[in-house]
Amino acid sequence: MKTKRILADFMNLSLAEAKIVAEIDSGREIVLGDGKVPPEDAGNDRKVRASFIRYLALGGCDDCKTHEKGLQVCGALVVGDGTGAETKGLDLAGCKVDRDLFLANCRFPDLILMRDCAIATVNFHGSHLLRGFSANRLEAKGDVLLRQIIADGEVQLLGAKLGGSLECTSSKFLSASRCSLSADRLTAKGNVVLERIKAKSEVRLLGIKLDGDLDCEGAEFLCQSDSAFVADGMKVRGMFYLRLGAKVEGSISLSGAEVGVLSDELDCWPTGKNSIRISRFHYGAILGPNAPVDAKSRLDWLKKIKHAHGFSPQPYEQLAKVLREMGHRSDAREVLIEKERLQRKDRRDREPSVVYSGILLLRDQAMNLTVRYGHRPLLAFAWLAIFWSIGVLVFLDAAENGAFKPSSSRVWQSEFWVKCADVQPSQMECYQISKRGLSYPKFSALIYSADTLLPIVDLELQNVWIPDEAKAPWVRRYLWFQILAGWALSLLAVAGFSGLIKKSD
Repeated sequence: MKTKRILADFMNLSLAEAKIVAEIDSGREIVLGDGKVPPEDAGNDRKVRASFIRYLALGGCDDCKTHEKGLQVCGALVVGDGTGAETKGLDLAGCKVDRDLFLANCRFPDLILMRDCAIATVNFHGSHLLRGFSANRLEAKGDVLLRQIIADGEVQLLGAKLGGSLECTSSKFLSASRCSLSADRLTAKGNVVLERIKAKSEVRLLGIKLDGDLDCEGAEFLCQSDSAFVADGMKVRGMFYLRLGAKVEGSISLSGAEVGVLSDELDCWPTGKNSIRISRFHYGAILGPNAPVDAKSRLDWLKKIKHAHGFSPQPYEQLAKVLREMGHRSDAREVLIEKERLQRKDRRDREPSVVYSGILLLRDQAMNLTVRYGHRPLLAFAWLAIFWSIGVLVFLDAAENGAFKPSSSRVWQSEFWVKCADVQPSQMECYQISKRGLSYPKFSALIYSADTLLPIVDLELQNVWIPDEAKAPWVRRYLWFQILAGWALSLLAVAGFSGLIKKSD
């Protein structure tokens, strides 16, 4: 079809086209009919040829020169040129449009083409795009405004460069194709606003770069059979909002993405297992009136992660880092403890040897109970206190029942010790009040329990008193157990403080 160069090339202007020509230099919106989206069978007072819109958008001519504010038409039925399969919709592919293009509440039965187009701003507010919008590699000095549109076909902005924002507030993307909205590699000085949109198939924003925010407040991503929202590798300097009734049916993928601040509500994330992919997802803080920063809530969130190859620790480490920097150190530790538990479980599950897996399980359980994998080393001192208390009771009972004796065999054979054998209340107390026994260290269950439990402390009692196996063999065995427990707990405490056991091997 030959491109029309002057107004005279458009023979037999419709009433709507004539009105546009009459008001094009007014600088105001040219309202056709009631200004609402016209029906498919609208008459001449609403019909405007797509080639006529193209002609005016590119500047028109002296008889219909577009105003400095751009072309502003409201309520048009923009029909394609030609018939049947040859019908061609609004085509500005590869064009340079110096002024704004404002086509609000219009109906576009055919595909809108703006691939490789350079333009000031684009505004299709409230319009119905029956076959979609193809604007790959579009370059706009300002905004692309697709607020309250209904797009039955796919909306594409792959590789677009915007000096302002992409705004799709309250729009409906109803395409049954794989993607209802795709804007891979889009760059914008402003924001991408998807507030309250409804998308029937995948919304894809792979590798987008924004100086502003990504706003998905109240958005509904309803692709149940596949990925509903994919923004892998995106870089957003501002906020990522997923709150205020946002809904994701399907899965959401933010692998390798970076955002300045995460502002979310946990109910807005998808609910199914393996429905979140956030490997290498980095965020600087978590903010918002209903954005939880407690370990329990966030760990429930991380349970939905899909791990690609075994267990991925990075989401847990990222969350712990952010919580710690925000001052929630205890919650950060709980996240890291859970990360250690899951990471160690993953290793045991992949271990081919059942025996070795069992050994690893015993080791991991011991480290969890005693020092929480090194993240709570002070817990080892609580266990030491427990064992010390048990030891006090055991050794005190044994001493009262005459089940302790001096460790020196010379004392056993002395006449003082032998004479006390049948004296009440016990041989030990009898000996200690004798003339010879006054110089021998007196037994104290409190000190003896600490002396046997703490390997780095020598309180001298362990070297001079031992349980009598002939009278209470189980006390001697408990002594061995307490010594071993003391060594193990002391080493775990030291390793925990030094960070030697925080990393799973």
